[in-house]
Amino acid sequence: MEIVLYVMLAVILFVVVFALVSIARRKNIPVNSGKFEVFSFSGSQLTVLAGIPVTYDVSAIENVVFTKQRSRAGGSYTGILRIVKTDGKKSRPFIFDGSVVAKKLMLVSTEQDINNAITCLKDELRAHNIRSSW
Repeated sequence: MEIVLYVMLAVILFVVVFALVSIARRKNIPVNSGKFEVFSFSGSQLTVLAGIPVTYDVSAIENVVFTKQRSRAGGSYTGILRIVKTDGKKSRPFIFDGSVVAKKLMLVSTEQDINNAITCLKDELRAHNIRSSW
């Protein structure tokens, strides 16, 4: 009986993942493209690829705010960015790590890795005339 339950859960999980990927492709959301990229620019739009991709009009962005946070377990750091729109609303926090600069999977990011990633991301935003602060 337990085996049947596990098989059913596995099938349901497969269907859910397949449906999410299908929806993402149908809506032209990049799936695993630019695996270590945080931003994607197209025309006058900025797409934040960290986590679930979200697209913003560049004209609606007032500022991008970067912070860093040390994990409670171990010495790893993560970077956090939030989009501040011209109407004063803030986006949800987007999380990134040192993979942005290294272009490879990093299980642990040092504080210096996050500082380098933030500098790199700020330069990328500056190239598209988007203000950012740290």
